[in-house]
Amino acid sequence: MGDFVLAPGDGAAPQSLRIRQITLSCDADGLIGGNLILNDRFLETDIKLARQAAGILNGGISSGGSGSDPAPDTDGRVPAAPTGLIVQASAYLDQHGYAQGQATVTWGAVDSDVAGVALDPDGYEVYARRNLAGELWLMVGQTASGDLQTTVSPLVVGWEYAFKVRALNAGVKGVFSEPVVKLIPDDTTPPPVPSTPVVAARLGVIHVEWDGLGVGGVPMPIDFERVHVWMRDPLDAEDLGARVGYLDTAGTEVIPGQPYEADREIWLTSVDRSRNELTQSGHVAHDPAEEQPEPGRIPLPQPSIEPSLRRRKRTARVQWRNSERYIPELARHSGQPLLSCRRIH
Repeated sequence: MGDFVLAPGDGAAPQSLRIRQITLSCDADGLIGGNLILNDRFLETDIKLARQAAGILNGGISSGGSGSDPAPDTDGRVPAAPTGLIVQASAYLDQHGYAQGQATVTWGAVDSDVAGVALDPDGYEVYARRNLAGELWLMVGQTASGDLQTTVSPLVVGWEYAFKVRALNAGVKGVFSEPVVKLIPDDTTPPPVPSTPVVAARLGVIHVEWDGLGVGGVPMPIDFERVHVWMRDPLDAEDLGARVGYLDTAGTEVIPGQPYEADREIWLTSVDRSRNELTQSGHVAHDPAEEQPEPGRIPLPQPSIEPSLRRRKRTARVQWRNSERYIPELARHSGQPLLSCRRIH
């Protein structure tokens, strides 16, 4: 096996061919015979080429190519600018109840360099700045190659920001996309309508009590700041009301110095830290006829002229034109000064 013998080749000319297989046989008379299988010239050529390749590759084996052009080297190539940049802005409340802004930035994939040759970038960088002349661009996000979206937060509500993106290729920074400008919105959701206050009055002082809840017992949200107390004269069509106090939690607001025998209408509005203030609470009308003076005291009557007042220790004597005489007495109620009087018989 493997030896060479001369055998007829092309044109019946003798040619050296390798012995591939030997077959021996013996007939009934004991006569021994046999035949040879020789390699043909085509197989011999393949064996020679295989040995040459083995010597070149030091024993390695290679297969034929696919016929496609080899991919170009990516080192040093500058990625093209991303396209289709979209910015969506929104507001949210942080853990302290203050409005913060965020922007979700998306863009199209970069698949070539600046020369138009196919390229698969390593990732992307997102830059942003306040949209004012002279402001510096800052990198606010970085993504991997297949990630075409990032969220930037926190941002200042009410400010305009500009955003742009570029691709990266083996440390080479690509061309920036065209900037996109977006206004960061503020929180626009108003707090719940406050519950209707409880109103009581005595001696020209009105007490407005609030339970700290919204209508139906709803608690106030985390961004609640205060309720404003409003008052108007219900008999005056031109009186649209004025803000006379506020409460930042459940409690009582005191409105002193109100004239006797005058109707008053009271209501509340709730305000959050973004200054959202829309809906009014239920209105409460105060009827001065419902006021009850303290025992031993009477409401101070309205004088027909300005009284004259003389200091005398802690009391003062006031004389009205109708010759009625009273001793005014000063006191404090819920931190507010009160004036009552005692008739002199």
